[in-house]
Amino acid sequence: MEMGGLSEEAVDAIENEAERRAAIAEEAAADQRRRQREQDQIDAAVAVQAAENEAAQVADAPPAVAEAGDAGSDVVSGAEADPLAADADAMGDADAMGDADAMGDASGEAAAVE
Repeated sequence: MEMGGLSEEAVDAIENEAERRAAIAEEAAADQRRRQREQDQIDAAVAVQAAENEAAQVADAPPAVAEAGDAGSDVVSGAEADPLAADADAMGDADAMGDADAMGDASGEAAAVE
């Protein structure tokens, strides 16, 4: 077969070279796909190991303790820990802490101290 003034031998040589290069390209593509699969497997195994390590660290970690002053903290400190002091603050009367002389009955008389 002649193409554009090329002899049959030249055309055959071009076809053979094209086929050879196509085979090399197919082999390279197959190698690349294999390497990519292997890398994906390695990445997946590393991700699983990292997740397992993180889960183990969380399981081994002591329970978190909220610091005083944190928003939403259940930790009570200082005067807040004393319910009488909190009541006194809430009532606005410093004598509510138990000063018997200042506390009286409804008639206004001082309460008796036992």
